[in-house]
Amino acid sequence: MDGNGVSPKKSGWMALLGPLCLILGFALGAYTHSSQTPFLVAAAGHLDPIGQLWLNALKVAVVPLVSILLITGIATLPSGKELGRWGGMAMASFFAMLLLGVTVALAAGSIFVNSVHIDRITPPTSTTAGAIQKTAEISDWVSGLIPGNLIEAMGKGDLLPIAIISALFALALRKAGEEKRSVVLSFATGVRDTILVYVGWVVQLLPIGGFALAFSFAAKSGGAILNVTLQFIVYGYALMIAFGVLLYLLVAVIGRIKPSVFAKGILPAQIVALGSRSSLASLPSMVQCAKSLNLPDPASEVVLPMAVSLFKLNRALTSTSKLLFFATVFGVALGPQAIAAYVVTVIMVSFSTPGLPTGAGASNLGAYMAAGLPAEGYMLIEAVNPILDPMNTVLNVTGDLAAAAITSRFAASGAD
Repeated sequence: MDGNGVSPKKSGWMALLGPLCLILGFALGAYTHSSQTPFLVAAAGHLDPIGQLWLNALKVAVVPLVSILLITGIATLPSGKELGRWGGMAMASFFAMLLLGVTVALAAGSIFVNSVHIDRITPPTSTTAGAIQKTAEISDWVSGLIPGNLIEAMGKGDLLPIAIISALFALALRKAGEEKRSVVLSFATGVRDTILVYVGWVVQLLPIGGFALAFSFAAKSGGAILNVTLQFIVYGYALMIAFGVLLYLLVAVIGRIKPSVFAKGILPAQIVALGSRSSLASLPSMVQCAKSLNLPDPASEVVLPMAVSLFKLNRALTSTSKLLFFATVFGVALGPQAIAAYVVTVIMVSFSTPGLPTGAGASNLGAYMAAGLPAEGYMLIEAVNPILDPMNTVLNVTGDLAAAAITSRFAASGAD
């Protein structure tokens, strides 16, 4: 069994069966919408409550999962002394590259949604989201970042204020005595693992609940869903490839390694990433690539393990692009506050969810809903994720090695 209460064999099978059932549900629903076959129309109506029940079971875990992941993740980060020069430089490069990814995704996404025709889908009336994007005054939004009533914030699903409070609690916990910190961390870790087991159970029901939700949703919306899905796959791949090229240029300008040398040096790790779809599984190959690029030993001994554990470059890029794309699809107007809250939440959680794919998925659902988008749209994302995953992993591995190269230049020169 893994940390989510699912055996590895079953987890691999579910990773294939779940998206297939989602795609089947969308396709059958689109056919139902166009044909209006009485039997299928009736079936869609009967299956809708089942899909909503499954979605609610996933949604209920979002807020506590985000909170507990941040508490355990931040409280167990290495201290300044333990990080040292190499660790500190690595963290700085991680944050800089994440901010660059968000900026590129916002710019490219804005251009794409305004220049390409994207089918619009009427969001289900059953789904509402947080009101962050509806706040008229920036001053009100800023003052609301620290909630006066934590329970009320949880009820509304205002994820960023909850994330901030959780992060502050974790920082305070780091200053507590060792004995007290151990007690709280032991309890928090137990809660985290229990929630992840629960989320694992819900995810196991994806073929049933996801099919029901996708079928009923597409039966109301029609074939536009399939067109939108195809558009996003093309857009997602184009964006990741373009950003990958930008990483080669960054390494050339900042890391002082020629693009051709860097490309040849990291190719073995990219091949492993493409096949395994796992940054962690690609780590041994990344270490060898770092050595072939003649990077200092701390690059492979400190930076790369930190990158695999903490640095999820694709989150900054793909999460932001998903937000803009599906906001356009569902006709949701996004204000700067909603975008900022979404991006900050996703990046914060990305540092706190190493190797926990179901946990990351559930917490991203919360950020997605808090921005004002319907939870049913999350099923579209789940359907295309297996197609985008190989490129996501290649981008992460490329980003990890780019961070190692850039960190090496500054950390090594600082040691002279």
